[in-house]
Amino acid sequence: MHIQGIFPTPVGISDLGRELSQEEKNCISSYYGNRVKFVGNHGTESHDILEHEQLSNLKSDLQKKLDEYFYEVHRPSTDASVYISLSWLNWTKQGENHHVHHHCNSFISGVFYVDTTEDDSIHFYNSAPAQSGIDIARDSYNEYNAGIFQVPTPKNKLVLFPSSLVHSVPTKTHDGIRCSLAFNSWIKGTLGNKFDANYLVI
Repeated sequence: MHIQGIFPTPVGISDLGRELSQEEKNCISSYYGNRVKFVGNHGTESHDILEHEQLSNLKSDLQKKLDEYFYEVHRPSTDASVYISLSWLNWTKQGENHHVHHHCNSFISGVFYVDTTEDDSIHFYNSAPAQSGIDIARDSYNEYNAGIFQVPTPKNKLVLFPSSLVHSVPTKTHDGIRCSLAFNSWIKGTLGNKFDANYLVI
């Protein structure tokens, strides 16, 4: 029997295409001394990191990747576009983690990995079993029945995903400090159409 997968969840995985400049690295590092405690790790109290002048080139590069993802996934026929609405830094040390969560009031979320190792990853969760209320014992896992999908997150990797997708970072078991730059986005422009009575200009 042929099993056809439909309505897959689009997760975009890309390299930045360049190394961070020393100025960008210094700017990011400057926030570490003022980090605050999150649920399982630490991060910036500020949520407008990418508005810093020294990170303007990085913001531009990330916006281009966000635009590419938006176009490839949604194929807008109007002037609809997305823009970065919030951005912040996360630091995870050995023994720490990033709790299971999703991003409210955001359309597409992204995580850029500033400083990680080959052992680092992000975990995405399949919500289908919880929605159906049925859990069937499995003798093997595939893209349909797996509860968790693990994406490796080496340095300079960018991961983009729908903000409603539940995710987490497992407990860091090795030395070093994992640093990531996360961001949310929102939509602007013309959505829907008048024929379907869902026309909206934002």
